[in-house]
Amino acid sequence: MPLRLRTAAMVLIGWYHALRERPDCIICFHLNFMPAVLPLARLLRSPYVGVLHGIEAWNPLPASRRRALASADWLYAVSRFTLRSSAARHGLDLAKASLLPCSFDESRFSPGPKPDNLLSRYGLHIDQPIALTVARVDRSERYKGHETMLAAMPGILNRCPNMRYIVAGTGDDLGYLKSEALRLGVADSVIFTGFIPTEELPDLYRLCDIFVMPSKAEGFGIVFLEAWQAVGLSLQETKTDQQMPWIRGVLACLSIRTTKSLGGRSIVNPRSKVPQQVALSANGTQCRGESGIWL
Repeated sequence: MPLRLRTAAMVLIGWYHALRERPDCIICFHLNFMPAVLPLARLLRSPYVGVLHGIEAWNPLPASRRRALASADWLYAVSRFTLRSSAARHGLDLAKASLLPCSFDESRFSPGPKPDNLLSRYGLHIDQPIALTVARVDRSERYKGHETMLAAMPGILNRCPNMRYIVAGTGDDLGYLKSEALRLGVADSVIFTGFIPTEELPDLYRLCDIFVMPSKAEGFGIVFLEAWQAVGLSLQETKTDQQMPWIRGVLACLSIRTTKSLGGRSIVNPRSKVPQQVALSANGTQCRGESGIWL
């Protein structure tokens, strides 16, 4: 179903249930739906609460979303960065806002060996260094940094020819990324998995030696938490600005099976099978961006 039709269907379903059940409070979990919630809340004379995640709340907004945002009775933000950025951009009343960090089922994510079934599926062997990105692959979300990692691959492969980069996720930019991999001459070393079922995600994290997502804009970065929990990463803070509430600093690369000092702080895991220089960067130097330390 096209995105616009899917969105309209979700709005209609929400209105149907709200009109039928007459809730005491309406909670809207995404800013894009708030313009549809505002008239519903007024019709039912119910307070409504909005949840702010990340980039959708930091950027300039059309008048309908600004009005819906300003009219919310309460706002929750998933991180301090999102709260500060949204308030500064849209003049929000912080007296009517608070933090509500994202969560995940940590019992599902625990360290373990590389799964044989995934090694076989993707034609990999157990000692092969593997980098992983888990993210949506949408044209509107190129800030996630897939291109940055693809651009680094030629240099990485010069130092570690058998390295493989797994891109997990799907979206309307998948064809573009595949063409970029071909253009850069690294297509044979990049695996595009497409959609990954939720139940398979912990094993996919265990498959990797490095989790990398050089994103320029993350409201929370829950995939970093999942990777950290699933592979047993130990890390301490960097000297970058805080976006993710669970760590003081933004790591674009979590080097899961290696040890390296970054800006006077360290990322440590003794199970490293990744060559030290590969964990650093494509050309042997650290790349510092506004959002953190990049692979």
